[in-house]
Amino acid sequence: MYKFRVSLSESKYYYFVLFSETWKVVLNSALYRTLQAVRKAMVSVKYNSSDDLKFEKIESNEKYFFTLKAWNEQIIWTSENYDSLKEVEEVIEWFKTNVWNSEVEENFSDKWWFCK
Repeated sequence: MYKFRVSLSESKYYYFVLFSETWKVVLNSALYRTLQAVRKAMVSVKYNSSDDLKFEKIESNEKYFFTLKAWNEQIIWTSENYDSLKEVEEVIEWFKTNVWNSEVEENFSDKWWFCK
């Protein structure tokens, strides 16, 4: 199961990281001023990942990556680089299948809060 982990940076901005089942980083977010904004961003990732048209596959310097766009065409996520277009397509399908059920952890100190 994928897991979103929300944290507070040293500069007091919120951010999230999406991990795979093997704790591989799948997505690093931007920084957000409020907890509400970071939660909205996670919902946006979940919502938009269900639509094939929101993914754009890109080739650059013999590497491949993809972006995920929001309803307003703003890029809300850029993936890591991959070696082949086939790998990008597999990651997109895997992502679309798994991100909806992702658990959320919020860490703002030494304590962890879990919610779904």
